[in-house]
Amino acid sequence: MGSWPVTNVLSLIERDIIISLLTAEHIILHIVFTQKNQETATFRVETGVEGVRVSAPEGIIKFTKTIPQLDLYEGKNAVVVFYFKKLGLTFTAPLQKFENTLEIVVPQTVMRLSEEEKNAERQVMARLFFAISGKADVSIPCVPNRRLPLFQVETWQYFSNKNADEGAKLLGVYLGAHICQIPITVFEGLYSSGRLLYKSQGKLPTKSPFPIDLCVLEHEWNDGTAEHIRMLRELPGLNRTLYMPIGRPPTQGDGGLAVALGGSITQEKIEELIYLSAVCNYLTLTDEAPAAATIDPAMEIEQRQFSLIFLSDKLAVLGGNSDSFPLVKNQEYALQIVCRSGLMNRAIYTTCFISDIFFLRQTQRSCALALFTGLKAEDRRFLFEKQYGSVFR
Repeated sequence: MGSWPVTNVLSLIERDIIISLLTAEHIILHIVFTQKNQETATFRVETGVEGVRVSAPEGIIKFTKTIPQLDLYEGKNAVVVFYFKKLGLTFTAPLQKFENTLEIVVPQTVMRLSEEEKNAERQVMARLFFAISGKADVSIPCVPNRRLPLFQVETWQYFSNKNADEGAKLLGVYLGAHICQIPITVFEGLYSSGRLLYKSQGKLPTKSPFPIDLCVLEHEWNDGTAEHIRMLRELPGLNRTLYMPIGRPPTQGDGGLAVALGGSITQEKIEELIYLSAVCNYLTLTDEAPAAATIDPAMEIEQRQFSLIFLSDKLAVLGGNSDSFPLVKNQEYALQIVCRSGLMNRAIYTTCFISDIFFLRQTQRSCALALFTGLKAEDRRFLFEKQYGSVFR
């Protein structure tokens, strides 16, 4: 873990506060085991749920329910990393067994993550491999796009004022959705919470209708505040099942742009909304040149780069210039993804199948939908939790 400035160490009082938060709140813990500075295993657990209990004031994290393969690391040191209200914290302690229960005791020394390490947590690199008969493999790096941050579920919020209208129209075409204006109070409420508006039989749901928590729930807007009362008054005029606000709240007018869907909404449709929002955003960008990656018959590569514009547990979306886009629909490729996991890098290897290619003539941009076909179960779990911020079940 290297040397830490003394200012990064929590006081004992701050440590006690953190322990009380771990006891009372639902907080994701990254538990990383390493060997010779290389990650060997990462477990992601959530405090406050069945099977993970934190006792105060001792600060004992008890795993009262079996977590597959965790017992293999009994007696080894674990690096534990977690976040609370954007504050990154870490400590190192052994995984021990007491009365047949695995546990980790929060030590006296708990440290804050520096800004550099918190930024490293979001770093992703990838490389796509082309296997060409009779030739050495060719690979092209896939670089995250600064306009489309990875592992952010709210992809619909990243449209700019310049491409929101065109992006929404394109999204409507791909989804068969309706483009509309929703009241500005509702738009602002959805934007500030990063949520979608989902209605079942004309009402907000009492609990999340999907495994990933993306929709406004009844109790969140039914708290009696003036702002939420105004939002609830607008709901009868919104008669479709799901509304996705596009971009940022407008500075003028009394409505905001949204994509609306009717009928039954499945988990698969929600996932499609998320990645297609990134696709349509990328395709309609006009203020930067698209990445280019060309392979000629002699295997010379020009401007070696794809844009990595979306990544989840099921697929990656790669973007580039339409004139030099070498990916082929229904073709299989190999993909290496390197993600920051706690304080270590995690390398993921998989094959992927190009299921679809989108392009927009006006901007000369193309996107390939690369479905993972050889992803290990533990890697899928890792990517799911990175993307959706909830424990994979």
